[in-house]
Parts: sequence; structure tokens; C-alpha cells
Amino acid sequence: MRDESAEARGEPSGDEVIIEEGRRNTSQVERESAARRADPKDRAEPKERDADTETIRSSALAAFFHGNDTWSPGLPELDWNEPIHALRTLQRYLVSQTQGDIEYYLRRKRTAKRWTYFFRGMAVLLGSAATLTPAIIGLLSNVEDIARWAPLSTILAALAAAMLGIDRFFGFSSGWMRFVWTAIDLENRLDDFEMDWAAIEYELSRGPIDQDTILKHLQWMKAFRHAIDGRIKRETGQWIKEFRGRVEEENRTIRPLPSTPLSTQGAPATVAGETTPKG
Repeated sequence: MRDESAEARGEPSGDEVIIEEGRRNTSQVERESAARRADPKDRAEPKERDADTETIRSSALAAFFHGNDTWSPGLPELDWNEPIHALRTLQRYLVSQTQGDIEYYLRRKRTAKRWTYFFRGMAVLLGSAATLTPAIIGLLSNVEDIARWAPLSTILAALAAAMLGIDRFFGFSSGWMRFVWTAIDLENRLDDFEMDWAAIEYELSRGPIDQDTILKHLQWMKAFRHAIDGRIKRETGQWIKEFRGRVEEENRTIRPLPSTPLSTQGAPATVAGETTPKG
């Protein structure tokens, strides 16, 4: 209930005081929130976080849209008014790109490994079955059944050879070894790069650096990326060479049947010992 004596004196009641205090507190909270949003210091931190994670987001989008292909989103924006921060941003970009290349080869390695185990394992099983089939048929069947099941061994042997041929043509076994070796090489190069960067980070922490030092570090980063690209290029060249060799081998193995000459079409067949009468 409202205080009638306070109302008679023109003073606000207890309920009105509580409502007014609540309005003042709400207004104060809104003013503090607006002040924090307007403060440039509070805006700088999210902006820096966005700049630091821009490379990671670009790499994730590239991996999503381009699948297993190696793809680079391009260099991040660098602010050379702060050269130390720019070098660190570039270093994080190179590490992220190299890690993406390593993950690409590890992913391809896992796929090639599964298919290699499948086709090689099936070839072993089918080949063993082809070898054991004649003996098993001889033990369990009579002479008539042996003649009926004799082609089964040949069929199993042909399937085993087909499994090996598929593995060889698509390069699962050779690709598996090639991907493993490339991933290990890239990991070693990345480890060396990060160890060298630790020494550079110590140098950067000691104070400002001059232009020659900045250019030297940029050349070092450029050489590192060229080495990574060169290793990927060599692996791709090996794949092209292997695939071209497999295609040429298949072309030599599978030849079209010779066509029948037109002059012999419709000619009467001759029996051995007979001569074709002259017109």
C-alpha cells in the first residue's frame, strides 16, 4: 500500500523510490556498456584476434571447398608500420600453410593405405584359393565333378591377377610410399623452420630491427616456402611419371584385334588339300 502520509506531504512513496532506483541503475549499466563499445582499446583486441585468425579461417575454407587439393589463399595483409608484428604474422601464415600441406599428404596416405591393404589382401586370398581349389575338389568329388569344377581355379587366379593389376594401375601401393616420404620430409623442414624462428624471435625481442635485417628474414621465409613448393613439385612429377608409364604399359598389353580384310569376306572356305577352282 502506498504511504498516505508521505503522499500528503508530497514525498514519493516506497514503491516509487524502488522504481526510480531501478531506472537509474538500468541507465547507468547502459551508459557503461556504450562507453566500453566506444573505447578504442576495447575494440583493438577483437580486431587483433580477427587478424590473427584470418589465415586459419582462410585455410579452413580452402580445405572445405577444394577438398584434397593443395591450395593457398594468398598472403595475409601485413602492416609494415609495425615490422615485428608483420614478420610474426607472415611466420604464422607459412607454418599454417605447411601444416596444411602435411595434412594433405597424411590424408592421401591413409586413403592409399586402405586401398593397398584391400587389393593386396584380396589378391593373396584369391591366389591361395586358386592354388588350393584343385586339391580340395580332388578330395571331395568324383571324376565327373573334378572336370566340372576345374575352371574355378583359373577364375580365382584371374581375379587375383586383376586385384594386383588394379592396385598397380591406380598406384595405391606406390602412392602410399610416396605420400609417407613426402609428409616426413615436409615435417622435418617445418621443424627446422620453427627452430630457426625461435632464434629470430629472440633477436626480435631485444629491440627494434633495421631494414636490412627485415629483408634478410623475408628472404629466409621466401626460401623456405620455395623449398616446400619444390618438394611438392617433385612428388607431383613422380606421380606423373609413374602414371604415364602405367598407361603406356597398358597400351602395349591391350591391343585391338586385327580386322578381317574385305577381300576375304564372303569367300568360300577351303578345305586342306583342296584348291580353289579357277574361273
